Amino acid sequence: MVRVRVSWVDYDPKIIVIVLMLMILSLLRFVLVPPRLKILSIFGIDASAM
Repeated sequence: MVRVRVSWVDYDPKIIVIVLMLMILSLLRFVLVPPRLKILSIFGIDASAM
């Protein structure tokens, strides 16, 4: 098991993979959504992250 050391938190590699996958999916959705809805999707992502 390889652990990635960060100064404040010790992350589990599986968590990093999941986060990267979520970021990629959100980016793909951002790219695929029509321009009018991009702002709404940004606010939706921000609201869900809060």
